[in-house]
Amino acid sequence: MPKPKVAPIKVAKPKEPISPKEHPPITLDAILPGNNPVAILKFHGESAVVSVGQKIWDVTVIVIKNDRVILRDEIGKFELKY
Repeated sequence: MPKPKVAPIKVAKPKEPISPKEHPPITLDAILPGNNPVAILKFHGESAVVSVGQKIWDVTVIVIKNDRVILRDEIGKFELKY
């Protein structure tokens, strides 16, 4: 009895992995606490003084504490420590 012909198996090449999105490389330079605290942030050489609720560089300032700033972007919340 003749063997049935079998089509060769095609192996799909693996696709390049999609790198996960990352939070922007924002750094925290200073925090000025008080009744209306502000923080000095830096992003790609540009500095900005920000307060809670402010949106800049596609992130929103959620909380400013004595030692940290919590930001939110399209990925989620992240924290910068001083």
